[in-house]
Amino acid sequence: MMSILDFSRQLRELVEDYANERVAFEDYRAKRKEILDEIDLEKNGIDLMNDSQTNINASKINSRVDRLIGMLKKDEE
Repeated sequence: MMSILDFSRQLRELVEDYANERVAFEDYRAKRKEILDEIDLEKNGIDLMNDSQTNINASKINSRVDRLIGMLKKDEE
């Protein structure tokens, strides 16, 4: 079982790779979803892969996160 610090490290590394254009947008989103799903399963006991309503909500959340990341990248420029 991974600690929340391990998950945090993974997410930070992924965001850094994406921000520095070492990861394509599609790969970034797929890996981010994988990490977040692991967190939900390990820490919350929620299996997002088998819950269609949750997948719909997760899609909306991903869209919002993507917009926020875009705004943050603009602020860095």
